[in-house]
Amino acid sequence: MEPVIIDLSGNRNVSNHVLPVMGMVIIVSAILLSVINVHNFFSNKEVIRACETRIKQYRKQFENKELKTEQKEIDYLLSIIKKDLSPLIMVLTAMEECKPDRLIINELSFSESSEKIYLKGETNQVKSTSRFLTNLEKTDHFNVMLISQRVTDRQTLIFELNAEWK
Repeated sequence: MEPVIIDLSGNRNVSNHVLPVMGMVIIVSAILLSVINVHNFFSNKEVIRACETRIKQYRKQFENKELKTEQKEIDYLLSIIKKDLSPLIMVLTAMEECKPDRLIINELSFSESSEKIYLKGETNQVKSTSRFLTNLEKTDHFNVMLISQRVTDRQTLIFELNAEWK
């Protein structure tokens, strides 16, 4: 038998055929990624614009509410300033003169006309409350109506009353 000769040397260069194909794949991939990025950029811009529009609307709503609230407060304060404050001073002076030493006034508010007064206070002596109510009635400046009174765990009498300036 005759020996078989095998030629293992390669005449064809594989890299010459693969490199152009790989280059084309890389170029097509780069173009595809660029197109996707451009699309995402513009779609994100639309989302951002929509969010900015919503934020502007919320700001306008918030500013309008704040301005209305502030305007009401300013109008109320102006109405107080325009009024003659001498009755208010007289009311506070009369209340201070009627108040016993052991009585604490926690809350005092006036109606818009400054004629009606809401008062909330506390004391550790029942007779201080009754003395305060009696003294207010004696001044002939107040019509007093006790709304509520209760005793707390600390043995403190908490009371609420409405008074009308005559």
